[in-house]
Amino acid sequence: TQYGPPEVLHVADLPKPAPRPNEVLVKIRATTVTSGDWRARSLKMPAGFGLLGRLVFGLTGPRQPILGTELSGIVETVGKAVTRFKPGDEVIVPSHTFIATAAAVSFVGATPVLVDVEEQSYNLDVSKLEAAITPHTRAIIPVHLYGLPADMDGIMQLAEERGLVVIEDASQAHGATYKGRRVGCLGHAAAFSFYPTKNLGAAGDAGMLVTNDANAADQVRAMRNVGQRKKYHHELPPFNHRLDTLQAAVLRIKLRYLDGWTEARRRNAALYREKLQGSDLLIPVETPGATHVYHVYVVRSPQRDRLQAHLQERGVGTAIHYPVPIHLQPFYAGNGFRQGQFPVTEQICNEILSLPMFPGMTAEQIEYVAASVLEC
Repeated sequence: TQYGPPEVLHVADLPKPAPRPNEVLVKIRATTVTSGDWRARSLKMPAGFGLLGRLVFGLTGPRQPILGTELSGIVETVGKAVTRFKPGDEVIVPSHTFIATAAAVSFVGATPVLVDVEEQSYNLDVSKLEAAITPHTRAIIPVHLYGLPADMDGIMQLAEERGLVVIEDASQAHGATYKGRRVGCLGHAAAFSFYPTKNLGAAGDAGMLVTNDANAADQVRAMRNVGQRKKYHHELPPFNHRLDTLQAAVLRIKLRYLDGWTEARRRNAALYREKLQGSDLLIPVETPGATHVYHVYVVRSPQRDRLQAHLQERGVGTAIHYPVPIHLQPFYAGNGFRQGQFPVTEQICNEILSLPMFPGMTAEQIEYVAASVLEC
């Protein structure tokens, strides 16, 4: 690419033990960003890329990265540049995901078509995908939910047969792999979120698009920079989705620790799996060929609300990702969705609970959470 060869970052390159996220933020306070300022002023590498650009190849591989502000805006711009969505076009989206995935489709004037998910992986159910394709279908957005890659072989095969574009939502799956390849390098384009709570998070809203389509990359790069390739000459829709230099400075430092943090998350998940033996919970699965990065550790129980209350009494914080499915959200009330239309998703939303998961968790903390679960 025009930015030079990748700087591939390996776990072996990291200091041992890798610092926890809060320790990294202490380092950032003492970091100057002036070294990238001259590049941040260039239209070829607008805000942020001068500090972060080459480093992201360690995450994305040889694809062209376009750094921006947040997921919905990035998918919105790629939708306009890659597929040129227009009203009446349809885009297939899993029914169980954060609303931003479907909202990005709505924002470009297209229609999100929901497809139910697999009961164990919680990802798009490929067996139900073909039935959702119509003459108006233009694209599929698989989500690597919770950090587990979707069934990309099945999705890509069907997309190729039907001439559809595939845009991966990799917002929760930084560094996850599918059959030896990093997510984000499997479809025609992909969006990453760097929201602060993500496995790789900035200090505010941030995100990135990657694609192997040079023309689309050129258009999106201009569109996120108020539609200009040449200063004050606005040829394309003038979005303002640039990544600011401060966010790049935060990400530059944290990116170096991502592989180590991923290993820590996977160790934590393995210990949870061991300590939760004997419970009636459904615990996360790892599908063949996929490497889970455990953005969150989601379990299922028919007694979810009682379990959550019990853990709260024991001082264990939990969350629900997500309690209300997209098709029952008020925003989509006029889209013709109805209760019972996506039964797997509805059951999942009634049963899932996210247990504490972060790289700095100790074995004692995990054992305490597991013991508290087993008491209920």
